[in-house]
Formats: sequence, C-alpha cells, structure tokens
Amino acid sequence: MKNARQAFGSWSALLALAIALTYALPAAAAERGWFGIGVNIDAEGDAASRVVRTVTIQSVTPDSPAARAGLAPGDVILEANDLPLPGLKMSELREAMGKAVGETLHLKVRRSGTVHTVALVAVAPPPGA
Repeated sequence: MKNARQAFGSWSALLALAIALTYALPAAAAERGWFGIGVNIDAEGDAASRVVRTVTIQSVTPDSPAARAGLAPGDVILEANDLPLPGLKMSELREAMGKAVGETLHLKVRRSGTVHTVALVAVAPPPGA
C-alpha cells in the first residue's frame, strides 16, 4: 500500500507541475495574430538602429479586423496601446504592434487632420497571409 501511495503522490505532483507550466507559458508561444493591414514605415538611421518617423497604412484587407474597425489606406498610425510610434526603434515597433490571436491592439490614427482611436482584435492569419 505504501508503494501505491508513493506512486499516486508522485503522479499528483507531476500533474500539478504540468498544469502550472501550461498556464505559465509565455505569450510568445501563442499563435501570432493578424489584423489585415499593410503599412509603409518611414524610418531614419542605419540598418542596425533604424528609428521610426511615421507609420502609414498602405492597404487594408477586406473583411479583416482593420476593415471592420474602419481603417483605410492613408491613415497615419500615431500610437499603439498608448505608445507613440515616432521615435521607436524598428524592433520596438514590431513588439508594440504584435499581438497573439485574441489579443486587442488599440491604435490612435490620424485621417485628414482628425485623430481617433480604434480597437482591433487579432485573428488567425488566413491562408497565404
């Protein structure tokens, strides 16, 4: 009986560890989300340390999160999740705009002199995206 209890105790400890690790997985392990926008990034500096000046939406995929939020080509993205984009390094820009499927990206955009905020929920990328 002692061996059965030891075995059961070991299995319950392993199960608890497996559950803890499952819920502690980093966000990087999640599937990368897609918003359906193509952007033109105006940046300055050399390749290793390019700094963003402006991010302008170049294209919006029909029926994408970006299209449903009303984004359009020519919109200038000013902020992502309250982080101003001008002055960021390119690596910081990717981090600011990258979200896992199901996560929300809040963008402040300017169109024709008017500034507004939109919320986009990342979806799984369609085939070929």
